[in-house]
Amino acid sequence: MEAIATIQHFAVDTAFITAIKRNSRALNTRILEAAHLKEFQEITAYYALPIPRDLALAYIFRLVSRGAKFSTIKRKVDSLHYAHRGMISPFSTSDFKETLQGLKNTLNDRNHHQVSH
Repeated sequence: MEAIATIQHFAVDTAFITAIKRNSRALNTRILEAAHLKEFQEITAYYALPIPRDLALAYIFRLVSRGAKFSTIKRKVDSLHYAHRGMISPFSTSDFKETLQGLKNTLNDRNHHQVSH
């Protein structure tokens, strides 16, 4: 009987655990991630998760075409990737990571040539 009382003493409210997990990321980070997801949804008119890989790539190339810096693109990709927690994310595939690295190199090369000329 004493063991059951001890176990019940340590039972934790699920809502409390959820609140703690939600606070594992800073408030400003959570606000920015929500804003990035909302921006993606408004631009693409796609509201479901997971985001299809081709749509994610089209969104990124739209950002590039509008002159976004790689750091901005990466921050938005990270936010969209985080929105996929608990499910398969198109942003975690090796193909997507390779594309993102190629984009980084391309943008860095483009910026380097603009500065040196």
